[in-house]
Amino acid sequence: MHVLRSAMTTLGILLLTGAHYACQSPQADKGPPIPAPGSTSAFLAGTLEKLLDSSLTTDTVEYGSHSPEPFVFFKSGYFLSKNERNALFFCAPRDSTYLIKLYSLQNNTWQLKDSIEGYALGQLYFHATYDDYNFDGQTDIYIQELASSGYVLSSGLLLTIDGEQKKITPHIETRNLANMHPDPATKTVISEEYISCNHPDGSNICTVTNKWLDDVLEPIKKKCNCP
Repeated sequence: MHVLRSAMTTLGILLLTGAHYACQSPQADKGPPIPAPGSTSAFLAGTLEKLLDSSLTTDTVEYGSHSPEPFVFFKSGYFLSKNERNALFFCAPRDSTYLIKLYSLQNNTWQLKDSIEGYALGQLYFHATYDDYNFDGQTDIYIQELASSGYVLSSGLLLTIDGEQKKITPHIETRNLANMHPDPATKTVISEEYISCNHPDGSNICTVTNKWLDDVLEPIKKKCNCP
């Protein structure tokens, strides 16, 4: 993961300090009062403000911190559009409930386009990928939450992005779709499902085809190789 290099030591101290005060719940005898989670002014005055300022002069900035708590993830650049710079900010207090903010750079100023909160996401396997999952020409965001051992089955939360307004729509149904990836040729999303197959020539993995129906991914076909 690439982290902004210039003034790394000073910026790192500021970012970690800002993250600490921006997201954690108040604790007794731990220094000055800590703003409550979800406080917009706390975020703008702390970690988020510094990251957004740094992103004005650098095309791509990516920052992530698991320690000290709380979890913070930030990415800016042309990762959602070739023609517009965006910034994505995740912050989780101790209860692992996320605040997610999406910005667009307009006239050299970061404009908040959407903000959602209240979604619990696993932090251990957190990984963000970007692709057009609903085939509307706008790149979306997929957040990996879990990954199994052995044959890896990865699952997570899909956030589709409206191309014009940049509004975020969470799709909790994708938490049940492992190893999902879009298939532009058929405009479907392919996922995998584990079954218990005891046949020596069979497979424990089924391929599931999912289609968008009323803005929800629904399974329409499952192919298993278990005689």
